Amino acid sequence: RTDGKLEAFSRDGGVNQWDLKTDNPIFTNESQSKYTHVALVQNGTAPVFYVNGELAASTLTITTDTTDWMATLTGLDNVRIATLNKNSAGETNHFDGSMLDARIYNRALTAEEVGMLYKSY
Repeated sequence: RTDGKLEAFSRDGGVNQWDLKTDNPIFTNESQSKYTHVALVQNGTAPVFYVNGELAASTLTITTDTTDWMATLTGLDNVRIATLNKNSAGETNHFDGSMLDARIYNRALTAEEVGMLYKSY
């Protein structure tokens, strides 16, 4: 994305299940030299973004199945972080920055846990 907003989506068998976008830019010219903590959590009902330990205002633009997650995807063979390869069109929309730490948990983190992770950096 070039508008500074975060976006995450889930596709299963070529069908978009959900698409989540932050309502406001997270990455701006002013934030380029600052650390930004981002967490995407599936809370059992729908995915949510946390930015710097706080729940970020976001909108689900596709809501076919907002409970869909990695464990329920029947055709999942990979996960992409900071890039896109939709319909085998090749890698696009690369994140232009640095990542200090990328994690995938096998459970949903609570808001308190996300806040503690943010404060630990």
